[in-house]
Amino acid sequence: PPPEGAPRTPALERLVEGRGEIDRVITGYEALDGIAWRRDDGLTFTDPGTHQIVTWLPSSKTEPLTRVDGSAPGGLATDAQGGVLVAERNTRRVTRRDKGQVTTVLDRVDGEPLRGPVEVTTAPNGCLLSSSGGSRRAGTSSASSTRSTPLSPPIESPCSEAEAD
Repeated sequence: PPPEGAPRTPALERLVEGRGEIDRVITGYEALDGIAWRRDDGLTFTDPGTHQIVTWLPSSKTEPLTRVDGSAPGGLATDAQGGVLVAERNTRRVTRRDKGQVTTVLDRVDGEPLRGPVEVTTAPNGCLLSSSGGSRRAGTSSASSTRSTPLSPPIESPCSEAEAD
């Protein structure tokens, strides 16, 4: 919810209308980014300013698991296998994290290093998409290729139909 005493705007009211009350579930972070939900592991999010990746299981009575990570983690996504994809600003890559293993899945697009990825997501066909700060391009990665697409309208789907098969 908004901070104590902050006004509830009409837009916020429309957003939550019919969905019950808003409950504050966790506090004490600088700026949340990359929020991802996994059924078995709960809520995972990043706090880029403090270089933290935090995992919190709502049913748990313990404090959230916090990992300080110098990579300046930003955007998060989950993949079909339940791994967490992390856009790492400082290390200029996207990694996949699962069961303690960290694997680089994207660090170059069109032969050029990423410029500090800020967001990451996956398409229904498993293609990974990432935006990189300052480049105005969206990088894509699949088993067969890594390329970029200019971010000027209209944008075509960066994952080709051939990659969907």
